[in-house]
Amino acid sequence: MRKYLCMIIVPAGLSGCGIAPDLPNEAEMPVQDILTHAVCELRESFGYFKNNGASYPNFKADEWAISITLDPKVDTDLSLKFGMLGKSTIRPAPVHYATWTLGSTPGVEFDSKGHREGSVAFPLTSAKLLELKNPKDPTSGYKYPLVCSDDHVLEFNLTRHLGIQEWLERVIPQGYAGAIATLDKPTYTTELITKFDAGAAGPTFYARYLTYNGSAYGSWTADVILTVLLTPQPKQVAVKTLPEGTPIAKSAAAPLKHAVSEDSLQRLDQIQTETLLRNLRVTP
Repeated sequence: MRKYLCMIIVPAGLSGCGIAPDLPNEAEMPVQDILTHAVCELRESFGYFKNNGASYPNFKADEWAISITLDPKVDTDLSLKFGMLGKSTIRPAPVHYATWTLGSTPGVEFDSKGHREGSVAFPLTSAKLLELKNPKDPTSGYKYPLVCSDDHVLEFNLTRHLGIQEWLERVIPQGYAGAIATLDKPTYTTELITKFDAGAAGPTFYARYLTYNGSAYGSWTADVILTVLLTPQPKQVAVKTLPEGTPIAKSAAAPLKHAVSEDSLQRLDQIQTETLLRNLRVTP
């Protein structure tokens, strides 16, 4: 009975060793710096297309809904193995020896895996991104100034140049193709994977009648994905209903000019789901 109690208590105690890993800390994943850098690069990119509208007639720089998403994931793996080989004597004389092994190789094994992930989305519009202090004065500066610098946290890849403008320049339809095809739901994904492994080997101890061997292995993997999603959001126009026979008067709908509409939010969520499904990896 005592033997069976040990078989139950020992695994139950080891199960308490399994701990879910923490997400990367601020030094490993500076969220505010990553967001600021992405917004700065988006403003620079859309400002370029707005100032060069004649070269890109099929791209309306101020008519896009944007979502910046950040998906960090952390996986840990801990494996402990122990084996024992012994030799016993069998009496009476003549003396015989019998060898025995505690289970099959490795004998006893403890394996613990942990996983933790997070996700956040930051929606915005290109109209708000490019809004000026004085719309009538192009030199008045942006209404929402940002501290855009390449000097901070350069050691982290997601705060370096992402190449969003270069990607859009390549995918915006040009020439006769632009008169036939339209640009829809362009996405841009940057992924940073960091992995650390240790162990996978262990010592062997020899005694007079026993041989012990064990091994330990551990790994830590952080996977951080930054995705920029875009979907068209034309300027909203409010239509006033007037008496029959009177010309229809139109006016800009200010409340929706700089806010992401519900339709655009739903479409951005759909694009995000499609992107995640495309990027799924099958782990054997």
